[in-house]
Amino acid sequence: MGKLITLRKGEASGGRYAGVDIVKIIAMYSVLTLHFCLYAGYYDFPVATGSGVLLSLLRMASYMCVPLFLTISGFLMHRAEFCARHYIKAVPVAINSYIVGVIVMLFKMFYLHEKWSPFVWFRSIYQFAQPSYGWYVNMYLSLLLFMPFINYAYRSMKTGRMKLAALGVIMLTANLPFTINNIPITVDGEASNIGWMPSYFCGLWPVAYYWSGMMIAEYRPKINKLVNVVIVLLLLLGEIAVNAVTAKPGEGGGWYTGFNFNNEDFLNVIVAAFIFLIFYDIRIKNKAVCRVLSAVAGLSVTVYLMSFIGDVIYVKHFIKGDNSPAIFITRYLRIIPLHFLLTVLVSFPVNFLAKLLGKLVSKPLYLLADHGRRKKETSPAAAETAEE
Repeated sequence: MGKLITLRKGEASGGRYAGVDIVKIIAMYSVLTLHFCLYAGYYDFPVATGSGVLLSLLRMASYMCVPLFLTISGFLMHRAEFCARHYIKAVPVAINSYIVGVIVMLFKMFYLHEKWSPFVWFRSIYQFAQPSYGWYVNMYLSLLLFMPFINYAYRSMKTGRMKLAALGVIMLTANLPFTINNIPITVDGEASNIGWMPSYFCGLWPVAYYWSGMMIAEYRPKINKLVNVVIVLLLLLGEIAVNAVTAKPGEGGGWYTGFNFNNEDFLNVIVAAFIFLIFYDIRIKNKAVCRVLSAVAGLSVTVYLMSFIGDVIYVKHFIKGDNSPAIFITRYLRIIPLHFLLTVLVSFPVNFLAKLLGKLVSKPLYLLADHGRRKKETSPAAAETAEE
């Protein structure tokens, strides 16, 4: 691929880059930024203006949070095998979500004074619907079940061309239909969509991000950083331009009046991959810095969920009065860095408790899984197979 991109299959396949932790932290911060856009009035601004384009760039860049998390999953989990130990990894994630769910429930009961029946509270927690951001946990745990089989399918392909073609097919059947079918048209004076691509497999859109992460893990592409940044900016600006051109001034000209790109869209699979490639291979020699980055990155799910509390508090107390793009940016710079810092600090004890309970529950499960494996390995059938 010339001097801009080189592929080095298998290079540094073991161990973790500090860059992966950096990407996780960027994704965590992006979650708070994206929710700020939702709560602080971004969607009320017309997008086809100079300030609207700048704010849209902030919004679209932060929208890469979930795509980046999924790409990271493919990068880190590409060696996952079908075994009990893999599925036990779901236990700490679920426990973490349940703990945050209880905290959010108490916050809603005593701070927001919400009144639900005990059954509705309980159901919202075990369904990972408390807070509402828990949809990601629902999606991730389902993906976790599939990971070993996705990995086997990937490894069964002998050439990079075949793996790239498979990614193309996944995007064609799961991501592209979502984009094409949402292209707005007007029929007989009424708004409609083109909607001509089969969309039965659109629910598999997370697999495209996961698959791209696996490909990056195997081939370790090296791309000129400056070129990479330019590519990302051009892709994001292209998405923003489409939205600005299709926005309807008569309806306020906001983001949702035009054609916009979401997690499911095919183009964001490419954007997330290039953002990941900017940072993933960064190495930091300072061990103290690496430990701090690793510790903060390890809070990713907790920060994602716990940020709900800060979102509600700053919406209630800080987002008041007149609004404009300039006021929006001033509020963003005043609120979000502090919101991120406080959420990270609060997440440490929550994550510690989740890890502690996760180990208590997981340890006997791991012992049981290892016992079953050893028993299978020492069985007469296994001995006969070894002799053959």
